[in-house]
Amino acid sequence: MRYLFIGVLLLRGTVTSAVAQISVSIGIDVPQYPALARVPGHPVCYAPQVDSNFFFDDGMYWV
Repeated sequence: MRYLFIGVLLLRGTVTSAVAQISVSIGIDVPQYPALARVPGHPVCYAPQVDSNFFFDDGMYWV
């Protein structure tokens, strides 16, 4: 009976430890809406003053 109890505790520990958390941070801090410039010959706009790749296309922002 003791071994069954220990086995259940070990199994419970492996099941609960299998749950993981994922966190993603891209680290782009834009304090205000940047001025966008159109890419020549394309319908895409970009923010030249931002130090990252910051694009606007078809109503969506891409970084």
